[in-house]
Amino acid sequence: MQNAAIRTVPEVASVVAKISRADTSTDPAPLNMTEAIVSLKPEAQWRLGMTRERIIAELDAATTLPGVSNIWTQPIINRINMLTTGIRSEVGVKVFGSDLRALEERARAVAEVLRQIPGAVDVYPEQVTGAPYLDIRVNREAAARYGISVGAIQDVIETAVGETNLTLTIEGRQRFPVRVRYASRFRSTPEALNSVLVASPNGTQVPLGQVATIRAVAGPAMIASENGLLVVTVLLNVRGRDVGSFVEEARKMVAERVALPKGSYIEWSGQYENRCEPSSGFRSSCPWCSW
Repeated sequence: MQNAAIRTVPEVASVVAKISRADTSTDPAPLNMTEAIVSLKPEAQWRLGMTRERIIAELDAATTLPGVSNIWTQPIINRINMLTTGIRSEVGVKVFGSDLRALEERARAVAEVLRQIPGAVDVYPEQVTGAPYLDIRVNREAAARYGISVGAIQDVIETAVGETNLTLTIEGRQRFPVRVRYASRFRSTPEALNSVLVASPNGTQVPLGQVATIRAVAGPAMIASENGLLVVTVLLNVRGRDVGSFVEEARKMVAERVALPKGSYIEWSGQYENRCEPSSGFRSSCPWCSW
């Protein structure tokens, strides 16, 4: 739907989207991220008076959805930033600590402060919790009455809900695992899983619901950690002013208005980390800094 909205802007030549993340631990993208690569027509074909900033504004207005935040950047620098700093925007605020829910709350408070600072755009505190999970807790006393071990119940859960590798098929140079699990109608709801049978040592088939509690819960979609602590990030871009002066102002306002739990701290990251520092007798026209 967003791709169709992007194509309504006359300057857009093509759009390619990538959903979620690669199945590798080296990809710092979260599970709920969608990337859209927008290719523009040659500048000579743009409307009169159109600029890159105006195109971004039109694209942002056309693709805004409730509960979804857009971050506009360039494809190559975006990947470099994600690999070097873990931040996929111009500036990022990392909130470190040990309590995930408290960190998410503080990240939202930081985002509210940042939105009040001139130049801050695309402000987005990462949504950590809220992903649906099926929580299955073994009732050890009930299992013991039937003589069923916790391991036997977990094996049934792995087969029913997860996937069990049976063998590996080789087709030329390609390898494909052969996996088995229950059909969707037997595992798609807590009620269906309650009826999954677990075999006791004497051969009796016991419904899973009698030896385990099954319920739907909310939890984190992905847990990020760095330097031995949990981390939640706030992403944003800066427009209309230099990044150096923005970060200095933002540092002061966040320190004054956001109280952090004991053991937590904030670190500023993103492209801002690559800024130049003034040295004695030398000045520069660095595009990121105000000196």
